Amino acid sequence: MSIEKTFLAAHLINQDDAASRARVDQHNIDAQQAVRISDQQNEIQRLSVELRNSQGTSNTERKLKEEVEAYEKLLCGPMLDIAKKNGKFKQTYEKQQELMAQWMLSQKAFKEIALQYGKKLGISPDEVLKEFDVVQENLLNNKAEFEKVDAQLINDLQSSKRRESDDAEKKRLDDEHFDSILKKHAVKPS
Repeated sequence: MSIEKTFLAAHLINQDDAASRARVDQHNIDAQQAVRISDQQNEIQRLSVELRNSQGTSNTERKLKEEVEAYEKLLCGPMLDIAKKNGKFKQTYEKQQELMAQWMLSQKAFKEIALQYGKKLGISPDEVLKEFDVVQENLLNNKAEFEKVDAQLINDLQSSKRRESDDAEKKRLDDEHFDSILKKHAVKPS
């Protein structure tokens, strides 16, 4: 074989080796890109799942907030409405109502007895009721002759009276304001 053919053969082998190496290199690059693409697809999938979960959480949070608001609204209403919607509360409510009814009956019985004794002693019902108001005030001031009232009960009653007084004052002021508006517009109140 001539030197030219040997060089040509060597050259062809080198070219073939270079092409093989290029194919191997390209294959390695393609494999690395495939791994990167797969990693990116996995990350996209993970983020999609995370997004769906976070949306579920915000949906859950929204539903829970709505439920809390519904309960708060319910708790601001009359206890009978609450009792209608909650069986356990209904039992408690009914027991409380029974206790209140018994208490009211006993109060009416004491009032009836007081009026009967007043009649036997020649005291008019109006005088007995005036005496009732005096005794009630003495109880509130812890100056009763026979009974003492728990300090917390007195506190609660006084707070309630203050609220009633404040409400009455607010109503009076509202009425005055309304009347002044009517006068300003020359409308006579009914």
